[in-house]
Amino acid sequence: MRLLKDICQNFVKPNLINENVHLILFSNKDNLLPIDEIFIGSECQQEFKLMSPKDLNLISEFKKNCCQFYCKAAEEIVTRLPVG
Repeated sequence: MRLLKDICQNFVKPNLINENVHLILFSNKDNLLPIDEIFIGSECQQEFKLMSPKDLNLISEFKKNCCQFYCKAAEEIVTRLPVG
């Protein structure tokens, strides 16, 4: 359960992360943080700050890909590990 909660903290709305985290529908966008709030790591965030404003689309696309990865990872954890 701890692994699932740790991953969910990166992309799921905080009010949903509780003892029923394994019941979250990760495919429901209403359960997810806005793309600009997705946590991708402090080092990556620092690199993004160094990029020019014209690269905002690239950053947004990268964060969308990270969110898709997080969703898939969380779904696989729920499917494969005893979290419920």
